[in-house]
Amino acid sequence: MFIRSPRIKSLVNYILRHSNNVYGEYNDLIFDVAAKSEQKTGTCSPFSRKMFITVNGKILQCERIGHQFALGYVTENSIHLDLDEIVEKQNRLINKLQRLCKKCYLKKVCPQCIYNITNILDENPLCDNFCNKQQFEKLLEMPMDYLSGHPYYYEKILNEVKVQ
Repeated sequence: MFIRSPRIKSLVNYILRHSNNVYGEYNDLIFDVAAKSEQKTGTCSPFSRKMFITVNGKILQCERIGHQFALGYVTENSIHLDLDEIVEKQNRLINKLQRLCKKCYLKKVCPQCIYNITNILDENPLCDNFCNKQQFEKLLEMPMDYLSGHPYYYEKILNEVKVQ
């Protein structure tokens, strides 16, 4: 029940994202975590985590992405994928956001999937998760205040919560 509490889940995420002494996996102890991911958004790399195939045979990165972003399609006899085109399309969309990402204080822990940005196909899309310095400081303030008032939660999270 402890880990299922929304407040504790929020604190666990905060500690994992903003602490330099918590590691998600053994490889993070060996390799530089910051250098591991150059992608500036919360968008998964195609085929890295999962894949979704619609009833019409469209191949999507996941079930949360609109059909207009299909990576390819499946027919009765074959699978149609153009990997160069997939890379080019994803890079083009990510590059559209770079002007915002460079100024965003959440860029190291960005939760935003580019495919779920309402106006991503527009010339100058806006990210709903863009965070300026003041917003970021306020975002960090809440968990820090709570943890300083409840230090035993910090210890309990570090000792009892298994990172998945």
